[in-house]
Amino acid sequence: MFHDLKVQVEDSKVPELPIQVHPPIDPEYLNDGVPLFPWQIRMVMAALKNNTRGILKGATRSGKTRVMSVLAKYHQNKNVLILVNSSDLMDQVVGEVANHLQEPVGTIRGWNGWHEQRITVAMVQTLYKYRYKPRFEELAGKT
Repeated sequence: MFHDLKVQVEDSKVPELPIQVHPPIDPEYLNDGVPLFPWQIRMVMAALKNNTRGILKGATRSGKTRVMSVLAKYHQNKNVLILVNSSDLMDQVVGEVANHLQEPVGTIRGWNGWHEQRITVAMVQTLYKYRYKPRFEELAGKT
């Protein structure tokens, strides 16, 4: 029935971006012996094109945490705030980013308080709860 059907598949989730960044992103950027996949490099390049803020969206196990680590390393002189929506995801991101970059990663979560570092992972729910407090405004000004 469909013998003559021709199909072309395109991955339009993260388009190729003809942009240059300095310093360039090396596939071995995290220096942990595990190279970035091409789609991870495209995610990094898309994020760098947007410059400062954005949403990193990808399938489960697509390497979003590695991409976050690369972006945090790339912006070594800036504070980085990573937002998550669950405690399990927070623990995973904190552990992996700290491991990739070999630097402390802070956390902001309701039951565990505020422990800020250059890279801080925060629960969205906690930030929402404290959105009108001076501490939130101070944090928002740092990133």
